[in-house]
Amino acid sequence: MNSLDPNGPNNIANHIESLKGEILTRWRDEVHRDAEQAAQIHQLDDEELEDHLPALTDKVIKLLRGASTEDPSRRTPPSTAASGGRSAIR
Repeated sequence: MNSLDPNGPNNIANHIESLKGEILTRWRDEVHRDAEQAAQIHQLDDEELEDHLPALTDKVIKLLRGASTEDPSRRTPPSTAASGGRSAIR
């Protein structure tokens, strides 16, 4: 793939997205196989174990597609940013 290909990152994102289920399954299986990891996660069920990986995978896909991954709830509203963090409403 040519590094100047504008569709390159999007193609990679599509490929990762199409394999997301397999990626999660293989990651979970590997964690259970690794003795050191297994000792740390033995009390977690599969849902807890996979809690953060799907979100991380989605974030990588968005980044490859050029989308923002910023959490809008963490943004400072313009009115408070201009006043040094103080709310303009009193």
